[in-house]
Amino acid sequence: MIFGPFEPAHPIVGRALRTSREALFILCGLVVALLVMAATPAAAQDSANSMPGFDHVQAGGIPLTGRHAEIFCEACHVNNTTKGTPSDCVACHDGGLARGKPASHPPVGNNCQDCHTSRNFVPFAFDHTQITQECATCHNGSKARGKPANHIPASDSCDNCHVTTNRKDVRVDHRDVLGSCASCHNGVTAPGQPANHIQAPDDCAACHGTLTFAGGAVDHLLVDQPCANCHNGTTAMGKPVDHIPAPETCDTCHSPFFERSFAVVNLDHDAVPGACASCHFDGNPWGAESQPPSHPPVSQDCAECHNTMAFSIGRTFQHSETTEPCAACHFSGNSFGAPAQPASHMATTDDCAACHGSTASFTASLSVDHAEVVGDCASCHFSGNTWGAPAKPGDHMSTSNDCAACHGSTTSFTASLSVDHAEVVGDCASCHFSGNTWGAPAQPGDHMPTSTDCAACHGSTTSFTASLDVDHAEVIGTCEGCHFSGNTYTADTPPSWHESIGIATDCAGCHTSTDTWFSYSGVMSWIDTNLPGGRGSLSDPDDCSYCH
Repeated sequence: MIFGPFEPAHPIVGRALRTSREALFILCGLVVALLVMAATPAAAQDSANSMPGFDHVQAGGIPLTGRHAEIFCEACHVNNTTKGTPSDCVACHDGGLARGKPASHPPVGNNCQDCHTSRNFVPFAFDHTQITQECATCHNGSKARGKPANHIPASDSCDNCHVTTNRKDVRVDHRDVLGSCASCHNGVTAPGQPANHIQAPDDCAACHGTLTFAGGAVDHLLVDQPCANCHNGTTAMGKPVDHIPAPETCDTCHSPFFERSFAVVNLDHDAVPGACASCHFDGNPWGAESQPPSHPPVSQDCAECHNTMAFSIGRTFQHSETTEPCAACHFSGNSFGAPAQPASHMATTDDCAACHGSTASFTASLSVDHAEVVGDCASCHFSGNTWGAPAKPGDHMSTSNDCAACHGSTTSFTASLSVDHAEVVGDCASCHFSGNTWGAPAQPGDHMPTSTDCAACHGSTTSFTASLDVDHAEVIGTCEGCHFSGNTYTADTPPSWHESIGIATDCAGCHTSTDTWFSYSGVMSWIDTNLPGGRGSLSDPDDCSYCH
Protein backbone atom coordinates (compact mmCIF):
# COMPACT_ATOMS: atom_id res chain seq x y z
CA MET A 1 0.00 0.00 0.00
CA ILE A 2 1.23 3.49 -0.81
CA PHE A 3 1.18 6.16 1.87
CA GLY A 4 0.17 9.76 1.47
CA PRO A 5 2.79 12.47 1.20
CA PHE A 6 2.57 13.22 4.91
CA GLU A 7 2.55 9.63 6.06
CA PRO A 8 5.80 7.88 7.05
CA ALA A 9 6.90 5.35 4.45
CA HIS A 10 8.74 3.31 7.10
CA PRO A 11 8.78 3.13 10.87
CA ILE A 12 12.38 4.28 10.90
CA VAL A 13 11.36 7.41 9.04
CA GLY A 14 8.55 7.93 11.47
CA ARG A 15 10.96 7.78 14.38
CA ALA A 16 13.36 10.22 12.64
CA LEU A 17 10.80 12.98 12.43
CA ARG A 18 11.27 14.50 15.86
CA THR A 19 11.10 18.18 15.32
CA SER A 20 9.44 20.54 12.93
CA ARG A 21 12.82 21.54 11.62
CA GLU A 22 13.63 18.04 10.62
CA ALA A 23 10.21 17.70 9.01
CA LEU A 24 10.77 20.87 7.01
CA PHE A 25 14.15 19.63 5.91
CA ILE A 26 12.79 16.36 4.73
CA LEU A 27 9.92 18.08 2.94
CA CYS A 28 12.29 20.25 0.99
CA GLY A 29 14.38 17.20 0.09
CA LEU A 30 11.33 15.36 -1.21
CA VAL A 31 10.30 18.31 -3.37
CA VAL A 32 13.76 18.42 -4.91
CA ALA A 33 13.67 14.68 -5.52
CA LEU A 34 10.33 14.89 -7.25
CA LEU A 35 11.56 17.66 -9.51
CA VAL A 36 14.60 15.61 -10.45
CA MET A 37 12.47 12.51 -11.16
CA ALA A 38 10.15 14.48 -13.38
CA ALA A 39 13.04 15.95 -15.31
CA THR A 40 14.94 12.67 -15.70
CA PRO A 41 12.56 9.73 -16.50
CA ALA A 42 15.48 7.31 -16.99
CA ALA A 43 16.54 7.63 -13.34
CA ALA A 44 16.92 4.68 -10.86
CA GLN A 45 13.88 2.24 -10.32
CA ASP A 46 11.61 3.02 -7.23
CA SER A 47 9.22 -0.02 -7.29
CA ALA A 48 9.34 -3.59 -8.53
CA ASN A 49 6.79 -2.89 -11.25
CA SER A 50 9.14 -0.22 -12.70
CA MET A 51 11.83 -2.82 -13.37
CA PRO A 52 11.48 -4.25 -16.89
CA GLY A 53 11.24 -8.06 -16.97
CA PHE A 54 10.77 -8.47 -13.19
CA ASP A 55 7.67 -10.40 -11.98
CA HIS A 56 7.14 -9.82 -8.30
CA VAL A 57 4.68 -12.75 -8.00
CA GLN A 58 7.14 -15.22 -9.63
CA ALA A 59 9.76 -14.01 -7.22
CA GLY A 60 7.46 -15.14 -4.37
CA GLY A 61 5.89 -11.84 -3.54
CA ILE A 62 2.33 -10.57 -3.49
CA PRO A 63 0.66 -9.15 -6.62
CA LEU A 64 1.65 -5.49 -6.85
CA THR A 65 -1.72 -4.07 -7.86
CA GLY A 66 -3.58 -0.95 -6.90
CA ARG A 67 -1.83 1.07 -4.19
CA HIS A 68 0.70 -1.76 -3.66
CA ALA A 69 2.13 -1.00 -7.12
CA GLU A 70 3.28 2.45 -5.90
CA ILE A 71 5.08 1.28 -2.75
CA PHE A 72 8.86 1.64 -2.48
CA CYS A 73 10.56 -1.72 -2.15
CA GLU A 74 12.16 -0.63 1.14
CA ALA A 75 8.68 -0.13 2.65
CA CYS A 76 8.30 -3.90 2.91
CA HIS A 77 11.83 -5.26 2.44
CA VAL A 78 13.38 -3.81 5.59
CA ASN A 79 17.18 -3.63 5.65
CA ASN A 80 17.23 -4.52 1.95
CA THR A 81 16.36 -8.16 2.55
CA THR A 82 13.58 -10.30 1.12
CA LYS A 83 13.81 -13.13 3.61
CA GLY A 84 10.98 -13.18 6.12
CA THR A 85 8.95 -10.57 4.31
CA PRO A 86 5.24 -11.28 5.14
CA SER A 87 2.80 -11.95 2.32
CA ASP A 88 -0.58 -11.71 4.11
CA CYS A 89 -2.42 -8.48 4.81
CA VAL A 90 -2.49 -8.61 8.58
CA ALA A 91 1.28 -9.17 8.86
CA CYS A 92 1.90 -5.69 7.45
CA HIS A 93 -1.36 -3.99 8.35
CA ASP A 94 -0.76 -4.44 12.03
CA GLY A 95 -0.74 -0.79 13.00
CA GLY A 96 3.09 -0.83 12.91
CA LEU A 97 4.36 -1.44 9.38
CA ALA A 98 1.09 -0.19 7.91
CA ARG A 99 -2.32 0.98 9.05
CA GLY A 100 -4.14 -1.84 10.80
CA LYS A 101 -7.75 -2.72 11.49
CA PRO A 102 -9.38 0.18 13.40
CA ALA A 103 -11.20 -0.43 16.71
CA SER A 104 -14.56 0.30 15.03
CA HIS A 105 -14.00 -2.41 12.45
CA PRO A 106 -16.69 -5.14 12.39
CA PRO A 107 -15.64 -8.29 14.20
CA VAL A 108 -14.32 -10.41 11.35
CA GLY A 109 -11.40 -12.64 10.50
CA ASN A 110 -8.06 -11.54 9.03
CA ASN A 111 -8.83 -12.28 5.39
CA CYS A 112 -8.93 -8.60 4.47
CA GLN A 113 -8.92 -9.29 0.73
CA ASP A 114 -12.39 -10.87 1.05
CA CYS A 115 -13.85 -7.40 1.46
CA HIS A 116 -11.10 -4.86 0.62
CA THR A 117 -9.14 -4.34 -2.59
CA SER A 118 -5.56 -3.09 -2.90
CA ARG A 119 -6.82 0.12 -4.44
CA ASN A 120 -8.37 1.55 -1.30
CA PHE A 121 -10.03 0.56 1.97
CA VAL A 122 -13.26 2.23 0.84
CA PRO A 123 -15.47 1.63 -0.99
CA PHE A 124 -15.37 -2.12 -0.52
CA ALA A 125 -17.42 -5.22 -1.28
CA PHE A 126 -18.21 -6.55 2.16
CA ASP A 127 -17.97 -10.34 2.46
CA HIS A 128 -20.35 -11.32 5.21
CA THR A 129 -18.98 -14.86 5.39
CA GLN A 130 -16.32 -13.58 7.72
CA ILE A 131 -18.85 -12.10 10.16
CA THR A 132 -19.14 -14.03 13.43
CA GLN A 133 -21.82 -11.95 15.14
CA GLU A 134 -25.49 -11.15 14.59
CA CYS A 135 -26.37 -8.73 11.78
CA ALA A 136 -27.77 -6.16 14.20
CA THR A 137 -24.34 -5.85 15.85
CA CYS A 138 -23.23 -3.84 12.81
CA HIS A 139 -26.49 -2.97 11.11
CA ASN A 140 -27.64 -0.75 13.93
CA GLY A 141 -27.85 2.52 12.03
CA SER A 142 -24.44 3.61 13.36
CA LYS A 143 -21.80 1.18 12.17
CA ALA A 144 -23.85 0.15 9.14
CA ARG A 145 -27.27 0.81 7.75
CA GLY A 146 -29.89 -0.49 10.13
CA LYS A 147 -33.48 -1.64 9.83
CA PRO A 148 -35.56 1.18 8.27
CA ALA A 149 -38.55 2.66 10.06
CA ASN A 150 -41.03 1.06 7.63
CA HIS A 151 -39.54 -2.40 7.99
CA ILE A 152 -42.12 -5.09 8.83
CA PRO A 153 -42.13 -6.14 12.49
CA ALA A 154 -39.49 -8.85 12.65
CA SER A 155 -36.68 -10.22 14.76
CA ASP A 156 -33.04 -9.12 14.33
CA SER A 157 -32.08 -12.31 12.50
CA CYS A 158 -31.73 -10.40 9.22
CA ASP A 159 -29.99 -13.22 7.37
CA ASN A 160 -33.11 -15.39 7.67
CA CYS A 161 -34.75 -13.19 5.05
CA HIS A 162 -32.00 -11.05 3.42
CA VAL A 163 -28.96 -12.10 1.40
CA THR A 164 -25.67 -10.25 1.81
CA THR A 165 -25.37 -9.15 -1.81
CA ASN A 166 -28.58 -7.24 -2.16
CA ARG A 167 -31.04 -6.04 0.45
CA LYS A 168 -33.89 -6.03 -2.04
CA ASP A 169 -33.60 -9.74 -2.77
CA VAL A 170 -35.74 -10.90 0.14
CA ARG A 171 -37.28 -14.26 0.96
CA VAL A 172 -39.38 -13.70 4.03
CA ASP A 173 -38.97 -16.29 6.73
CA HIS A 174 -42.31 -15.96 8.50
CA ARG A 175 -40.88 -17.54 11.61
CA ASP A 176 -39.06 -14.29 12.29
CA VAL A 177 -42.04 -12.06 11.64
CA LEU A 178 -43.54 -10.50 14.74
CA GLY A 179 -47.25 -9.82 14.97
CA SER A 180 -50.19 -11.28 13.11
CA CYS A 181 -50.42 -12.02 9.40
CA ALA A 182 -52.70 -9.04 8.84
CA SER A 183 -50.06 -6.63 10.16
CA CYS A 184 -48.23 -7.15 6.83
CA HIS A 185 -50.81 -8.76 4.56
CA ASN A 186 -52.95 -5.65 4.47
CA GLY A 187 -52.96 -5.06 0.73
CA VAL A 188 -50.16 -2.45 0.98
CA THR A 189 -47.10 -4.02 2.57
CA ALA A 190 -48.00 -7.48 1.26
CA PRO A 191 -50.99 -9.01 -0.56
CA GLY A 192 -54.06 -8.96 1.65
CA GLN A 193 -57.22 -11.02 1.86
CA PRO A 194 -58.96 -10.82 -1.55
CA ALA A 195 -62.54 -9.60 -1.89
CA ASN A 196 -63.85 -13.07 -2.72
CA HIS A 197 -62.22 -14.68 0.30
CA ILE A 198 -64.57 -16.69 2.52
CA GLN A 199 -65.68 -14.93 5.67
CA ALA A 200 -62.97 -15.64 8.21
CA PRO A 201 -60.97 -13.77 10.87
CA ASP A 202 -57.43 -12.44 10.32
CA ASP A 203 -55.74 -15.56 11.69
CA CYS A 204 -54.41 -16.49 8.23
CA ALA A 205 -51.89 -19.01 9.58
CA ALA A 206 -54.71 -21.22 10.83
CA CYS A 207 -55.42 -22.20 7.21
CA HIS A 208 -52.55 -20.98 4.99
CA GLY A 209 -48.89 -21.92 4.93
CA THR A 210 -46.09 -19.40 4.38
CA LEU A 211 -44.89 -20.83 1.06
CA THR A 212 -48.09 -20.36 -0.92
CA PHE A 213 -51.63 -19.17 -0.35
CA ALA A 214 -53.00 -21.97 -2.51
CA GLY A 215 -53.82 -25.34 -1.00
CA GLY A 216 -54.89 -23.91 2.34
CA ALA A 217 -56.13 -26.43 4.93
CA VAL A 218 -59.22 -24.64 6.17
CA ASP A 219 -59.65 -24.56 9.94
CA HIS A 220 -63.42 -24.68 10.07
CA LEU A 221 -63.43 -23.62 13.71
CA LEU A 222 -62.64 -20.10 12.46
CA VAL A 223 -65.50 -19.98 9.96
CA ASP A 224 -68.56 -18.31 11.39
CA GLN A 225 -71.23 -19.05 8.79
CA PRO A 226 -73.31 -21.98 7.55
CA CYS A 227 -71.39 -24.66 5.66
CA ALA A 228 -73.51 -24.28 2.53
CA ASN A 229 -72.32 -20.65 2.11
CA CYS A 230 -68.97 -22.04 0.93
CA HIS A 231 -69.75 -25.66 0.12
CA ASN A 232 -72.02 -24.73 -2.75
CA GLY A 233 -70.15 -26.49 -5.55
CA THR A 234 -68.42 -23.25 -6.63
CA THR A 235 -66.47 -21.78 -3.74
CA ALA A 236 -65.87 -25.23 -2.27
CA MET A 237 -67.02 -28.77 -2.89
CA GLY A 238 -70.77 -29.09 -2.45
CA LYS A 239 -73.06 -31.95 -1.50
CA PRO A 240 -72.75 -34.72 -4.17
CA VAL A 241 -75.81 -35.94 -6.01
CA ASP A 242 -75.69 -39.33 -4.27
CA HIS A 243 -75.56 -37.79 -0.78
CA ILE A 244 -78.04 -39.22 1.70
CA PRO A 245 -81.17 -37.10 2.20
CA ALA A 246 -80.10 -34.47 4.71
CA PRO A 247 -80.48 -30.74 5.43
CA GLU A 248 -77.81 -28.12 4.76
CA THR A 249 -76.50 -28.21 8.34
CA CYS A 250 -73.41 -30.17 7.28
CA ASP A 251 -71.60 -29.70 10.59
CA THR A 252 -74.09 -31.88 12.45
CA CYS A 253 -72.44 -34.89 10.79
CA HIS A 254 -69.19 -33.63 9.24
CA SER A 255 -67.37 -32.37 12.31
CA PRO A 256 -64.41 -29.95 12.04
CA PHE A 257 -62.37 -32.60 13.80
CA PHE A 258 -62.69 -34.70 10.66
CA GLU A 259 -62.21 -31.78 8.29
CA ARG A 260 -59.60 -33.41 6.05
CA SER A 261 -62.09 -35.92 4.70
CA PHE A 262 -65.84 -35.92 4.13
CA ALA A 263 -65.75 -39.70 4.32
CA VAL A 264 -65.12 -39.68 8.09
CA VAL A 265 -68.58 -38.93 9.42
CA ASN A 266 -70.14 -38.80 12.86
CA LEU A 267 -73.67 -39.24 11.60
CA ASP A 268 -76.41 -37.49 13.55
CA HIS A 269 -79.50 -39.48 12.63
CA ASP A 270 -81.72 -36.77 14.13
CA ALA A 271 -80.80 -34.60 11.15
CA VAL A 272 -81.68 -37.22 8.54
CA PRO A 273 -85.21 -36.95 7.11
CA GLY A 274 -87.07 -40.01 5.95
CA ALA A 275 -87.18 -43.61 7.09
CA CYS A 276 -84.15 -45.76 7.89
CA ALA A 277 -84.64 -47.81 4.73
CA SER A 278 -84.08 -44.72 2.58
CA CYS A 279 -80.37 -45.05 3.42
CA HIS A 280 -79.95 -48.56 4.83
CA PHE A 281 -80.75 -50.53 1.68
CA ASP A 282 -78.73 -53.10 -0.24
CA GLY A 283 -76.13 -51.55 -2.54
CA ASN A 284 -76.36 -48.00 -1.16
CA PRO A 285 -73.40 -45.85 -2.29
CA TRP A 286 -72.48 -44.42 1.13
CA GLY A 287 -71.77 -47.67 2.95
CA ALA A 288 -74.76 -47.69 5.29
CA GLU A 289 -75.27 -51.15 6.73
CA SER A 290 -78.34 -52.85 5.32
CA GLN A 291 -80.64 -55.48 6.78
CA PRO A 292 -78.74 -58.82 6.70
CA PRO A 293 -80.32 -61.91 5.12
CA SER A 294 -80.55 -63.54 8.55
CA HIS A 295 -82.61 -60.67 9.95
CA PRO A 296 -86.06 -61.55 11.34
CA PRO A 297 -88.87 -60.92 8.87
CA VAL A 298 -90.08 -57.46 9.84
CA SER A 299 -91.27 -54.20 8.34
CA GLN A 300 -88.87 -51.47 7.20
CA ASP A 301 -89.38 -49.33 10.30
CA CYS A 302 -85.95 -50.09 11.79
CA ALA A 303 -86.24 -47.43 14.52
CA GLU A 304 -88.96 -49.41 16.24
CA CYS A 305 -86.30 -51.86 17.46
CA HIS A 306 -82.84 -50.34 16.84
CA ASN A 307 -81.26 -47.12 18.06
CA THR A 308 -78.78 -45.06 16.04
CA MET A 309 -75.71 -45.79 18.17
CA ALA A 310 -75.40 -49.50 17.33
CA PHE A 311 -77.63 -52.17 15.85
CA SER A 312 -77.02 -54.52 18.78
CA ILE A 313 -77.09 -51.98 21.66
CA GLY A 314 -80.35 -50.78 23.16
CA ARG A 315 -82.34 -53.12 20.95
CA THR A 316 -85.98 -53.47 22.03
CA PHE A 317 -87.81 -55.70 19.60
CA GLN A 318 -91.23 -54.41 18.60
CA HIS A 319 -93.24 -57.48 17.74
CA SER A 320 -95.88 -55.32 16.10
CA GLU A 321 -93.42 -54.86 13.21
CA THR A 322 -93.11 -58.60 12.66
CA THR A 323 -94.84 -59.97 9.60
CA GLU A 324 -94.45 -63.68 10.39
CA PRO A 325 -95.55 -66.04 13.21
CA CYS A 326 -93.45 -66.41 16.33
CA ALA A 327 -91.75 -69.60 15.17
CA ALA A 328 -90.23 -67.76 12.19
CA CYS A 329 -87.86 -66.07 14.65
CA HIS A 330 -88.02 -68.08 17.87
CA PHE A 331 -86.42 -71.24 16.55
CA SER A 332 -83.41 -73.11 17.79
CA GLY A 333 -80.11 -71.78 16.39
CA ASN A 334 -81.40 -68.42 15.14
CA SER A 335 -78.73 -65.76 14.57
CA PHE A 336 -80.52 -62.81 16.18
CA GLY A 337 -80.75 -64.05 19.77
CA ALA A 338 -84.48 -64.73 19.90
CA PRO A 339 -85.14 -67.30 22.68
CA ALA A 340 -86.43 -70.57 21.27
CA GLN A 341 -88.99 -72.90 22.82
CA PRO A 342 -87.14 -74.73 25.63
CA ALA A 343 -86.84 -78.51 25.58
CA SER A 344 -88.99 -78.71 28.73
CA HIS A 345 -91.85 -76.80 27.10
CA MET A 346 -95.21 -78.54 27.00
CA ALA A 347 -96.08 -80.13 23.68
CA THR A 348 -97.89 -77.47 21.64
CA THR A 349 -98.20 -76.10 18.14
CA ASP A 350 -95.93 -73.24 16.98
CA ASP A 351 -98.60 -70.61 17.51
CA CYS A 352 -96.87 -69.06 20.55
CA ALA A 353 -99.18 -66.04 20.62
CA ALA A 354 -102.17 -68.28 21.29
CA CYS A 355 -100.93 -68.68 24.88
CA HIS A 356 -98.25 -66.00 25.46
CA GLY A 357 -100.04 -62.67 25.53
CA SER A 358 -96.94 -60.55 26.20
CA THR A 359 -93.82 -60.02 24.08
CA ALA A 360 -91.91 -58.66 27.06
CA SER A 361 -92.23 -61.75 29.24
CA PHE A 362 -93.12 -65.37 28.55
CA THR A 363 -94.91 -65.74 31.89
CA ALA A 364 -96.67 -62.37 31.95
CA SER A 365 -100.20 -62.53 30.49
CA LEU A 366 -99.83 -66.27 30.00
CA SER A 367 -103.15 -67.95 29.20
CA VAL A 368 -102.91 -71.45 27.79
CA ASP A 369 -105.05 -72.05 24.75
CA HIS A 370 -105.75 -75.75 25.16
CA ALA A 371 -106.68 -75.97 21.49
CA GLU A 372 -102.93 -75.51 20.72
CA VAL A 373 -101.81 -78.25 23.12
CA VAL A 374 -100.65 -81.46 21.50
CA GLY A 375 -101.53 -84.59 23.52
CA ASP A 376 -103.97 -85.30 26.34
CA CYS A 377 -104.47 -83.47 29.60
CA ALA A 378 -102.11 -85.72 31.53
CA SER A 379 -99.19 -84.81 29.22
CA CYS A 380 -99.21 -81.38 30.88
CA HIS A 381 -101.15 -81.70 34.11
CA PHE A 382 -98.81 -84.08 35.88
CA SER A 383 -97.06 -83.74 39.17
CA GLY A 384 -93.71 -81.88 38.93
CA ASN A 385 -94.29 -80.17 35.58
CA THR A 386 -92.14 -77.06 34.97
CA TRP A 387 -94.77 -74.78 33.48
CA GLY A 388 -97.12 -74.52 36.46
CA ALA A 389 -100.00 -76.60 35.14
CA PRO A 390 -102.06 -77.80 38.14
CA ALA A 391 -101.82 -81.56 38.57
CA LYS A 392 -104.58 -83.89 39.81
CA PRO A 393 -104.85 -83.25 43.56
CA GLY A 394 -104.20 -86.02 46.03
CA ASP A 395 -107.84 -86.19 47.10
CA HIS A 396 -109.15 -86.48 43.53
CA MET A 397 -111.51 -89.37 42.90
CA SER A 398 -109.94 -92.39 41.29
CA THR A 399 -110.27 -91.91 37.55
CA SER A 400 -108.42 -92.45 34.31
CA ASN A 401 -106.19 -89.68 32.92
CA ASP A 402 -108.81 -88.52 30.44
CA CYS A 403 -109.52 -85.28 32.28
CA ALA A 404 -111.61 -83.87 29.43
CA ALA A 405 -114.13 -86.69 29.85
CA CYS A 406 -115.38 -84.94 33.00
CA HIS A 407 -113.93 -81.42 32.95
CA GLY A 408 -115.62 -79.56 30.13
CA SER A 409 -113.80 -76.24 30.71
CA THR A 410 -110.08 -75.35 30.50
CA THR A 411 -110.60 -72.22 32.58
CA SER A 412 -112.12 -73.88 35.66
CA PHE A 413 -112.07 -77.43 36.99
CA THR A 414 -115.55 -77.09 38.52
CA ALA A 415 -117.18 -75.13 35.69
CA SER A 416 -118.89 -77.42 33.17
CA LEU A 417 -117.97 -80.41 35.30
CA SER A 418 -119.87 -83.55 34.26
CA VAL A 419 -118.49 -86.79 35.60
CA ASP A 420 -118.15 -89.48 32.99
CA HIS A 421 -118.60 -92.57 35.19
CA ALA A 422 -116.95 -94.64 32.51
CA GLU A 423 -113.64 -92.98 33.45
CA VAL A 424 -114.09 -93.63 37.18
CA VAL A 425 -111.88 -96.33 38.62
CA GLY A 426 -113.55 -98.34 41.44
CA ASP A 427 -117.15 -98.80 42.60
CA CYS A 428 -119.74 -96.17 43.36
CA ALA A 429 -118.96 -96.09 47.06
CA SER A 430 -115.34 -95.04 46.34
CA CYS A 431 -116.75 -91.67 45.30
CA HIS A 432 -120.26 -91.44 46.70
CA PHE A 433 -119.37 -91.53 50.35
CA SER A 434 -120.15 -89.11 53.08
CA GLY A 435 -117.67 -86.24 53.33
CA ASN A 436 -116.12 -86.56 49.85
CA THR A 437 -114.41 -83.38 48.57
CA TRP A 438 -115.68 -83.42 45.01
CA GLY A 439 -119.39 -83.01 45.68
CA ALA A 440 -120.55 -86.51 44.78
CA PRO A 441 -123.92 -87.15 46.52
CA ALA A 442 -123.62 -89.81 49.21
CA GLN A 443 -126.26 -92.40 50.20
CA PRO A 444 -128.93 -90.41 52.10
CA GLY A 445 -129.79 -91.26 55.69
CA ASP A 446 -133.26 -92.55 54.81
CA HIS A 447 -131.92 -94.88 52.13
CA MET A 448 -133.02 -98.47 52.45
CA PRO A 449 -130.38 -100.65 54.03
CA THR A 450 -128.40 -102.13 51.17
CA SER A 451 -124.84 -103.05 50.23
CA THR A 452 -122.56 -100.42 48.65
CA ASP A 453 -123.05 -101.78 45.14
CA CYS A 454 -125.12 -98.82 44.01
CA ALA A 455 -125.05 -99.89 40.36
CA ALA A 456 -126.97 -103.06 41.26
CA CYS A 457 -130.09 -100.94 41.60
CA HIS A 458 -129.34 -97.54 40.03
CA GLY A 459 -129.02 -98.02 36.29
CA SER A 460 -128.29 -94.36 35.47
CA THR A 461 -125.39 -92.07 36.48
CA THR A 462 -127.41 -88.97 35.71
CA SER A 463 -130.40 -89.68 37.97
CA PHE A 464 -130.88 -91.89 41.01
CA THR A 465 -134.53 -92.61 40.19
CA ALA A 466 -134.20 -93.02 36.44
CA SER A 467 -133.67 -96.66 35.48
CA LEU A 468 -133.99 -97.64 39.11
CA ASP A 469 -134.40 -101.41 39.50
CA VAL A 470 -133.87 -102.70 43.02
CA ASP A 471 -131.65 -105.71 43.19
CA HIS A 472 -133.14 -107.36 46.34
CA ALA A 473 -129.97 -109.43 46.62
CA GLU A 474 -128.22 -106.22 47.70
CA VAL A 475 -130.95 -105.35 50.25
CA ILE A 476 -130.01 -105.93 53.84
CA GLY A 477 -132.86 -107.12 56.18
CA THR A 478 -136.41 -108.38 55.66
CA CYS A 479 -139.00 -107.28 53.16
CA GLU A 480 -140.91 -105.29 55.74
CA GLY A 481 -137.72 -103.31 56.38
CA CYS A 482 -138.50 -101.57 53.08
CA HIS A 483 -142.07 -102.40 52.25
CA PHE A 484 -143.71 -100.53 55.07
CA SER A 485 -146.28 -97.86 54.94
CA GLY A 486 -144.83 -94.39 54.40
CA ASN A 487 -141.40 -95.44 53.04
CA THR A 488 -139.58 -92.79 51.00
CA TYR A 489 -138.30 -94.99 48.29
CA THR A 490 -141.62 -96.08 46.69
CA ALA A 491 -141.41 -99.69 47.82
CA ASP A 492 -144.82 -101.42 47.61
CA THR A 493 -146.61 -101.95 50.95
CA PRO A 494 -149.00 -104.89 51.91
CA PRO A 495 -152.68 -104.27 51.09
CA SER A 496 -155.07 -103.65 53.93
CA TRP A 497 -156.83 -107.01 53.66
CA HIS A 498 -153.59 -108.79 54.59
CA GLU A 499 -154.15 -107.62 58.09
CA SER A 500 -157.91 -108.39 58.08
CA ILE A 501 -157.31 -112.03 57.38
CA GLY A 502 -154.43 -112.19 59.69
CA ILE A 503 -151.61 -112.58 57.15
CA ALA A 504 -148.29 -112.22 58.85
CA THR A 505 -145.71 -109.65 57.83
CA ASP A 506 -143.40 -112.31 56.55
CA CYS A 507 -143.78 -111.34 52.91
CA ALA A 508 -141.33 -113.93 51.70
CA GLY A 509 -143.60 -116.63 52.98
CA CYS A 510 -145.94 -116.02 50.09
CA HIS A 511 -143.98 -113.83 47.75
CA THR A 512 -141.12 -116.02 46.72
CA SER A 513 -140.00 -113.71 43.88
CA THR A 514 -138.83 -110.09 43.93
CA ASP A 515 -139.72 -109.76 40.26
CA THR A 516 -143.48 -110.26 40.82
CA TRP A 517 -145.43 -109.77 44.02
CA PHE A 518 -147.76 -112.76 43.52
CA SER A 519 -146.75 -116.44 43.76
CA TYR A 520 -149.43 -119.20 43.79
CA SER A 521 -147.15 -121.75 45.29
CA GLY A 522 -146.15 -119.30 47.93
CA VAL A 523 -149.76 -118.58 48.82
CA MET A 524 -150.58 -122.25 49.04
CA SER A 525 -147.62 -122.78 51.26
CA TRP A 526 -148.77 -119.97 53.51
CA ILE A 527 -152.30 -121.47 53.76
CA ASP A 528 -150.93 -124.86 54.63
CA THR A 529 -148.84 -123.26 57.33
CA ASN A 530 -151.14 -120.67 58.79
CA LEU A 531 -154.74 -122.01 58.43
CA PRO A 532 -155.99 -124.84 60.63
CA GLY A 533 -156.28 -127.83 58.48
CA GLY A 534 -154.43 -126.14 55.65
CA ARG A 535 -155.86 -126.21 52.25
CA GLY A 536 -157.97 -129.19 53.29
CA SER A 537 -160.10 -126.94 55.40
CA LEU A 538 -161.09 -125.03 52.33
CA SER A 539 -164.20 -126.12 50.46
CA ASP A 540 -162.45 -125.20 47.27
CA PRO A 541 -158.73 -124.50 47.49
CA ASP A 542 -158.87 -122.72 44.19
CA ASP A 543 -161.56 -120.34 45.41
CA CYS A 544 -159.65 -117.07 45.68
CA SER A 545 -162.54 -115.27 47.22
CA TYR A 546 -161.61 -116.67 50.60
CA CYS A 547 -158.89 -114.08 50.73
CA HIS A 548 -159.49 -111.74 47.81
